[in-house]
Amino acid sequence: MNDPVTATSDSFSKALQSISPRWTERLRATRHLLPKADPLTQLAQSGLLRETVVKYLEKNPLPKAPLIVFMDRSGGGEGAKAAGTVIELLAKQCDSAGFVHISFATPPRGLGTLLRSNLARKGSDAGVLVNVISHNVPPEGLKMSQSDADNLFKDCDLAISFASNGAAGITLGNDETDRDALLARSHICVLSFPDPEYAVADLKTYEQALPSLAGIDAIRYWVQQKHGRTFEDLGHCTLGQNGDAQSRLWVLLDNAKRGLYRILMEPMRNGLPTGDPVAAPCKTLIEETLSHDAQMLRFVPAGNIIIAACQGKTV
Repeated sequence: MNDPVTATSDSFSKALQSISPRWTERLRATRHLLPKADPLTQLAQSGLLRETVVKYLEKNPLPKAPLIVFMDRSGGGEGAKAAGTVIELLAKQCDSAGFVHISFATPPRGLGTLLRSNLARKGSDAGVLVNVISHNVPPEGLKMSQSDADNLFKDCDLAISFASNGAAGITLGNDETDRDALLARSHICVLSFPDPEYAVADLKTYEQALPSLAGIDAIRYWVQQKHGRTFEDLGHCTLGQNGDAQSRLWVLLDNAKRGLYRILMEPMRNGLPTGDPVAAPCKTLIEETLSHDAQMLRFVPAGNIIIAACQGKTV
C-alpha cells in the first residue's frame, strides 16, 4: 500500500491530468496580463504567507508526522520560494513531515525539473520528504465533485493555496458562479488580485509591454459595478493602437468607485478577444466573492496587487 505522501501525490497527478489542454490555450494570453511584481511585492506575498502559517500553527499544532499539500495556483519559481519558507517552518514544528507541492501552469520538464530539484534539496536540508507535481494546466480547469475533493484531501493535515502576482484574478475574482473545491479545503489561503486602484498607473507599463506579448495587440478594459447578483457595464476602453484607455479609464474608474466595482482586463488581437479576462476587483468584492468558499482573515495592499489571507470553509 502506498504511503500517504505517494498516494496523495498520485491522486493530485491524476486530477491535474484530467484537465483539458484547451484550458492552457484558453488562458495563455490571459496570463500575460497579470501584474509584474517587484521584489518588495514578492516579499510581501511570501511574508504574509509565513505570518499566516505561523499564526495557524500556534492555534492548531500539527501531528508528529503530518502531510502538507501546497497548491501553487500561479506556478513557477515564486510559488516554489514560498513553499520553501513553509518547509523551513515545518522543520521547526515537526520531527518528520511529508510535503506535496502542486505546481499548476508549470511544464513537468524544464522548469518543473528545476522546481523538483530545488524543493527536494530544501526538504532534505530540513528533514522533510518532498514530492513535486507539476503540469502545464491551470487550476481553473479542475472540476470535481465534493466526494472527489474529499478523497483528494483525505490524508492531508495542512492544505495551503497560494496565488502570487495577481493570479487569483483569473477566476476567483471573475466567475462568481463556480465554487472552488481547492480553496474551500485549504486551511490557509494567500491569494493576490490586481488592484483596480493601480489600473491607470499601470497603463504605461502595459503599453510598453504590448509589442512583446505573444498573441495580443491590445487590451480592453471593462469597468463594471455590481448590483445584486449581476454586473452592469459602466463602459469600456482600449489600450493599443488608436486606443482611448489613457484618457478614458480614469473617468470610468472614478464613477465606478461609488459602488461595488471591478475592472476586467481582456486580451485582444485584431479587434477580437483572444482569451479570458483578468479581474481586478475592489476589496469588498474580493471578500464577497471568496466568502462562498473561505473566511477572510486580512487584506494587505502591496504595490499594484491586493493580497488576501483567508481560510477555507470545509476544513
